[in-house]
Amino acid sequence: MSCRGVFQLKKLHLQYCDYGGSSKGVREFLNSVYVKEFMEKNPQIEFKFFNKRGAHPYITATYINGFMKDQSLRNCDLQGVLNEFFRVRNSFGRKHITHNGKKVYGVTPSVQGGWRHNLWNNYPRHEFEYIREIPVFDKEFIVSNKDPVIEGRKINTRDPVTQIFRAKSVNDK
Repeated sequence: MSCRGVFQLKKLHLQYCDYGGSSKGVREFLNSVYVKEFMEKNPQIEFKFFNKRGAHPYITATYINGFMKDQSLRNCDLQGVLNEFFRVRNSFGRKHITHNGKKVYGVTPSVQGGWRHNLWNNYPRHEFEYIREIPVFDKEFIVSNKDPVIEGRKINTRDPVTQIFRAKSVNDK
């Protein structure tokens, strides 16, 4: 593959065995027209083929930055060998970028807060602990038209909530 118009693959070395069963697909590839077409379409790559008896076949790809990749061709068929040639030609000469791990580094691990194992099963504890007591008034006290006086204080009888807050806010003298 080219990066800014420069092809990354510089050398391609192929090692195979002339009689081993694991090199059968490589031998078929070398006797086919595919290898000649691949070499003609990629003149920028230096090709070398080595015959080594008793060894499994593999290719070594050397890139312009010096990075080398070895790929086994053991028991590959003709199409599998051709696919490996295209794969090493189309790849860059560097290690793969790992995408696992933390992406954002900061003091707070999350905007929403930390995760707990029972995050959705808990109702807030402060809601359970706070119990309100609603005062009960006599029917005469609320319904009467007169303004009642409790301990010398006058309270509006029309609104019970206002009565409660006024009764609490007025200081005894």
